[in-house]
Amino acid sequence: MALLIFIEAGHSIKTSLVIDISSQAVLSWIVNPLQRPWSCWKNLAEIDDLSARCKSVSFSIRIFSGFENACWLARDGTGRSETFKAWW
Repeated sequence: MALLIFIEAGHSIKTSLVIDISSQAVLSWIVNPLQRPWSCWKNLAEIDDLSARCKSVSFSIRIFSGFENACWLARDGTGRSETFKAWW
């Protein structure tokens, strides 16, 4: 989980984190706990807990392409010192 790695790496106190999600349904479950299905409650509660331990976490909807990571590195990755990105 990106949040856990972000916290354990020591970035959570000083750096903001933006998490891109490719599912509108999952984004709505994160933002509005009353819409969460019971089968996902434990995982979403863990996201809540980890998010609360960070300086700033935001979630956004994004459609991923197959070359997303390579394009990001070519465009932005080498010149940034304060950005944390993780993909699974």
